[in-house]
Amino acid sequence: MDKPPLGQRLYEERLKRGWSLDRAASEAGGDLKRGTIYAIEEGISGQPRRDALIAFSALYDVPLEELAVLAYTNNQEVSQRPTDATIASGKTSTTTS
Repeated sequence: MDKPPLGQRLYEERLKRGWSLDRAASEAGGDLKRGTIYAIEEGISGQPRRDALIAFSALYDVPLEELAVLAYTNNQEVSQRPTDATIASGKTSTTTS
């Protein structure tokens, strides 16, 4: 099974550094656990929480906005991506009036 867009990006970032899951969790300083990293990389955790995206952003020095878009596209059509304002506000789901 293919990794979802967010999982693939995080996996590539981890491998680029030569880190194991345990090393990535250690480098995250307790903000991410080994199982969480694995589950998000493999796409078995559902939609990741915002605090996890923030931790990954800091860990891999990847813009939070980029990770938010990738997380959103895990389960949505590309045409329904959030706007920059939605990402900045911390909301990654759309609402209808």
